Amino acid sequence: YTIRIDQNFGSKDRLFGRYWTDNPQADSVSGTMPILPTNFSNINIKNRSLTFNNTYTISPNFLSQTTFAYSTVRQNYGSAGPFENFQTVGINGWDTDGVPQTPPTFRIAAYNLNMEANNPSQMFDTNYLFSQNLTWIHGRHSVKFGFDFGRYTAFYGAGPGGNGRGSGTFFFNGSFTGDALADFVLGLPSNLNRSDILPIPLSSNTYAGFVQDDFKVSRRLTLN
Repeated sequence: YTIRIDQNFGSKDRLFGRYWTDNPQADSVSGTMPILPTNFSNINIKNRSLTFNNTYTISPNFLSQTTFAYSTVRQNYGSAGPFENFQTVGINGWDTDGVPQTPPTFRIAAYNLNMEANNPSQMFDTNYLFSQNLTWIHGRHSVKFGFDFGRYTAFYGAGPGGNGRGSGTFFFNGSFTGDALADFVLGLPSNLNRSDILPIPLSSNTYAGFVQDDFKVSRRLTLN
């Protein structure tokens, strides 16, 4: 939904404001054998933005414009759990530090069977902007000057709660028994891969200033 305000405070002062929010969601299922709760996932996105703009006439030839803007996107993807410790079912060495993690994915070649976990991921972006502009009209000159300040912060993470734990994948291709499904039943994978992703925090500040003069040289020529 959107909320907007437009208010005049006398003939010299005007305020504009707008707030917007949105929360799209979607559900999905991964793999051809959805057995565990972690095979089901949810995409939850929260969008927010806020803007204020003030225009103030200081004098007939002097104008001030002030703007503040804020926006944020918070996206969570994946299963909310519960996250089981797969060492309890005999996969030794999987839980190395006792933190929550999604179960591994099992891929069984030739049978097109896979039990795939949705490893959670997080993406949080936030932007701030402040801008101050002034316009001064003097004779044949129209001078504009001002500055902007912006701040950007973000966090990108994977795994439950952003702990970086990847789900990993066991592959079964029949290299032990000649049948991929038999290898799966016996717990004899052909290979395993797993990677952990460290959380990525980001931030930056930006500054900008400008001066501009529109000089009316004649009725037919303006120099910027």
